[in-house]
Order: sequence, then structure tokens, then C-alpha cells
Amino acid sequence: MDAEALPFEDAGFDRVLSAFGVQFAPRHQQTAAELARVCAPGGLIALANWTPEGQVGDLFEIMGAYLPAPPPYASPPARWGDEEHVRALFAASGVELELDRATVALDYDSAEHYVSFMETTYGPTIKARERLTAEGTWDACRRELVEMMEHRNEATDGRLRVPAEYLIVLGRKR
Repeated sequence: MDAEALPFEDAGFDRVLSAFGVQFAPRHQQTAAELARVCAPGGLIALANWTPEGQVGDLFEIMGAYLPAPPPYASPPARWGDEEHVRALFAASGVELELDRATVALDYDSAEHYVSFMETTYGPTIKARERLTAEGTWDACRRELVEMMEHRNEATDGRLRVPAEYLIVLGRKR
């Protein structure tokens, strides 16, 4: 559904949750206002969003360098993983925030295996691959993604282990 215009009544939910989804709505301020609008007083907004500094932030940055610029009204998805940005989004909403960072380990056979998985299962990478393949630039982009993962690799056994950082946002509506 459209996170910028949720089809629900005001204050209709005690819990409003998104795990790595809401950050893809282009108008962040509008989206934050909608999350706050549908959350009941005393309710909880809980979000998990990839950070700009983390591995997924790098993935978005690399693919973004090959893709056309987004429309002027669209904010980059990884900004939802920036504490200052999230605080500004909810500043006037009556939502009190607690923010924390965490990581999840991405374990794959290799950087190549990771990119193969992402280009066939992860929506943003699938769409980038489709467009960039048609333009003849996917191979170059893909090489950069493999190099980024190799650079971030913390495994010492020949496999791939990369921490993917995300921001946990817990907001209690007053």
C-alpha cells in the first residue's frame, strides 16, 4: 500500500511496524506524518531501517551512481537510518523517539554469491539490474557491488561475513 497515504483511520493502531519497508517511500516527511497519524495515543511506532553508513547504504550508493537521479521530492531510502533525519521527521508529531543501532550478519559463500542472491531476490537490486542491463552498465555496477562486499568482508575462512547495520526506531505517541 501507499505509505504516504495509509488507508486507515486516525489513531487506529496501537502498534505501527515496518522492517526495512517504509524507508522506500519517497516523501519521508509525509510518510512519518502518516505513521504518527494512524498510531493511537500511547501507541508504539517501531521501525528498522538500513543506515547510510552500513553495507546496504553502500549498495544504494553504488547503484544510485548508475541510475538516473530521483525526482526532487524523493529522499534517499537510507536517510531513514540517520538519527538526525528521523528526529527531524517526527519533531512535530507528538512521538517521543528512542533510537539504537544494530547489525545483522550477512553470511554467504562469497561476495559473488551475495550479489547473485541480491540481483535475483531483492527488489531494489532486481530493478536496478533490469534497467542497467538494458543500458549496458549492469556488469560495471555489479563489479563494484562485489568489490564493496569483498572490502567489507570480516570472514577469515574464505567465506563472506559482512555486518549490515540498521537503525531501530521506537516511537511512543504521547
